[in-house]
Amino acid sequence: MQNFLCVGFATVDTINGRRFPGGAAGGMSINSKKLGINSSLLAPLSSDELGLWYRKILEDRNVSLSLCEFDSPSIPTCLITDVHAAGSTRVWKDNGAVQYLETMKVPDSKVLEQFDAILFCTAIPPLSTSVSLQTPKRNLFVIPGTYCLSHPESINPSILEKTEIIFGNEEEASPIFASKPFQYGVQLIVITAGKDGGIVYSASGKETPFLAATSEAIDTTGAGDCFALGFISSWTKSHSIGKSIEAGTTLASQVIQVEGVLL
Repeated sequence: MQNFLCVGFATVDTINGRRFPGGAAGGMSINSKKLGINSSLLAPLSSDELGLWYRKILEDRNVSLSLCEFDSPSIPTCLITDVHAAGSTRVWKDNGAVQYLETMKVPDSKVLEQFDAILFCTAIPPLSTSVSLQTPKRNLFVIPGTYCLSHPESINPSILEKTEIIFGNEEEASPIFASKPFQYGVQLIVITAGKDGGIVYSASGKETPFLAATSEAIDTTGAGDCFALGFISSWTKSHSIGKSIEAGTTLASQVIQVEGVLL
């Protein structure tokens, strides 16, 4: 069984007035379990009402929380509107989690080496950089998210030197390529383009275009993250770009047929 660690945030999403478990790291840790992957979460959690609500969901899905801490004032919230729009409209509040994240304990190298893949799911410094310095092998898969638009320095050499694949959308492509990932040994850069599919760029110079998910969209929230998760789960077993694209597209097609980020 594969072992994945998802690093980032667990966020409470509100869509059409209803509460859903969200956040790239929280959602991907739960969806990993749906794929039969042994998943762990490294995120700032809390003991208030929001934190306890999310923690129960994680525990019910058997996501390992052994690396989490629960002393954050609260966990982030995200109000999502216009779910059919390109990128939708989001109002994200950290509720004290970002400041707490800066003091979180980082697992040591013996703990991190057990994971087949460590997914940085919009995981911001200093936690992401600290994890990069501790992991003893190149097993990082980085989804920087929109954070890299305002903080391009968050994609730094310490991270890239341990990264196998980096994912982003068309808007995030500029800071991703500007960080010169291939110079640090990154194998692939995967750029998605919504309904236009995307392109996989290889260190060898090869470009592999792919088509978008064809399912009718109820809610596009989490489509990019699910594509990345499917791609990574296949890549760590097959190292085939074609198979990984197929796996990513399958998961993206599934998640856009439901509300929220969970498969």
